[in-house]
Amino acid sequence: MSVSSARAAAYAARGAASRRIATAEDDDALLAACAAIAPVIVELEAVRTSPIDVAAAHADLVRTATARAVALRPEPGVEWFVLGSVGRRESLPSSDVETAAVIADGVEVGRVTAHGAAVHRLLGRCGLRPDPHHALVSQRRFVRTASDWAAAVRGWVSDPFDDSAVIMLSLLADATAVGGSASPFPVDVRAALSGDDRARRLMGREATREYPRLRLRDSLFRRVTAVDPKDTVISAIVSLARWVDLECADTPPDAARSTPARLSRAAASGGLREDDARTLARAFDQVQRIRITHQADRLRAGHPADDLLPVADTTPVTRSVLASAAREVTAVRRGLAIP
Repeated sequence: MSVSSARAAAYAARGAASRRIATAEDDDALLAACAAIAPVIVELEAVRTSPIDVAAAHADLVRTATARAVALRPEPGVEWFVLGSVGRRESLPSSDVETAAVIADGVEVGRVTAHGAAVHRLLGRCGLRPDPHHALVSQRRFVRTASDWAAAVRGWVSDPFDDSAVIMLSLLADATAVGGSASPFPVDVRAALSGDDRARRLMGREATREYPRLRLRDSLFRRVTAVDPKDTVISAIVSLARWVDLECADTPPDAARSTPARLSRAAASGGLREDDARTLARAFDQVQRIRITHQADRLRAGHPADDLLPVADTTPVTRSVLASAAREVTAVRRGLAIP
């Protein structure tokens, strides 16, 4: 089969999987349909699909599965949002699912959290793990009316040192509606932050305070047995991109939330030097490629996907790319660091 034919077949498989998930009539049908998610990612990786497109395909399938699971457990007056990497369309098979809900006035929160727990149990059976830190619709903290979400965001902005404010604001900045709704999250985090320098500075300090190269260097010199490229490089770039993008006041609420899109906007607005944006975008692409290759290899071998690359098994080229990416990210972070 030619490369173009193989690529067309992989894209067709992605479309077929999405349709099967979206039309699943019951739990068993959804489980069977979601079983195709991992093979689709393996096929896309095999035909050298770009990392951003592989991740977007995975996120779209997860979002579709979440929408279908919600539809199979209907609860009136509840709108679901995905957060984190799925919300940014950057998830991979190792990713967890993070969610939040906006409920209509008068809807009982306890009823919705029970609904959320049922949906996440179904998704877990489909191989889509819930966030271990409990950013989930099964938790009261992530189920609020639009007015309660607005009040919570105002509180986090006015006192960013309290109540995990920076974490919550970061999660909501990535929120994307589940299902056919194109509605943005009812609270614009960017607008809420625009009038408070203290909250923005704290987010900037959090985004620039750690230097991944130091931990990665220890790993690559075999002081540990495995290196986590998400933890040591990707998370740093994601945090930086989110922060510099939130500093851009003119960005519309429905703008793309992917890390490359955020870096591009920040460079265009002057919030980030163009060469720094290119450096971060290149490092993001290279390390995502390493993650995708590793995860696809594990899936082919019948193992669950993870982000732990055994140091002894990594090639010199992979180690060089990881070390270079971490070094470049560290340099950009130091240049942007807020005292």
